Amino acid sequence: MLDRTTDTNGNGSVPVRWRRILLNRWLLAGVVTVVLYALFGFLLAPWLFSRYVGNFAAEKLKRKATITEVRINPFLFTLEGKGVTFQEADGRPIFGFERLFVDFELSSLFRWALTFADIRIEQPSLYAEIQRDGRLNLAALSDEFPESENPQPAGSRPTRLLVHHAEIVSGSFTFSDQSAATPATATFSPLNFEFKEISTLPERKSPYTLKADLPGGGSVNWQGEISLHPIFSQGELSMAGFKLATA
Repeated sequence: MLDRTTDTNGNGSVPVRWRRILLNRWLLAGVVTVVLYALFGFLLAPWLFSRYVGNFAAEKLKRKATITEVRINPFLFTLEGKGVTFQEADGRPIFGFERLFVDFELSSLFRWALTFADIRIEQPSLYAEIQRDGRLNLAALSDEFPESENPQPAGSRPTRLLVHHAEIVSGSFTFSDQSAATPATATFSPLNFEFKEISTLPERKSPYTLKADLPGGGSVNWQGEISLHPIFSQGELSMAGFKLATA
């Protein structure tokens, strides 16, 4: 009688080989690691991220923050957030956006710099308000951020950062002055920014473009080059159809 579990010359050796492969402890450890990594990245990390943002806003900043949806792909190193709102404690808006997409590159390990292939913010809105006491709401917000326990010494180099492409699409900026006898409000929309190869690496210039429609009519176009280390910018600014009544 032929024993298929010990036959190494016939087809009976195939099940034995597969059994040995499947029971290999290193293979099993690798499979379990990948599965746990996927579960954490796809399911747990988005929940933790949303919870952290909401708790940080409430406990540290005394404001309200909500995120409708968060998606993280741990294999492609991408993050997508939708329906983000950030408000004062009484519900007045500060900023928000419809969608944020961040594509992180693993090449950061080889460049020794945080590297992003793409950062895209869609339909962001920012509300700057001079309150009745004469203080800007954004300044009041900045005071609530906890101070760093290890502040960088003067003259230290900035964090090495490289962003291949960054874009703000269909944004809006609302400015309101509630301190005057007659309150005034103006909204700039749509705002479109685009940056390419922006970096904090020394002596690297990046092209940028800005397009915006002015309240009351008119438009602004600004394009040129920008450097973050050292801080430097040059370009051309043009305005068309601007009305003095807007100012």
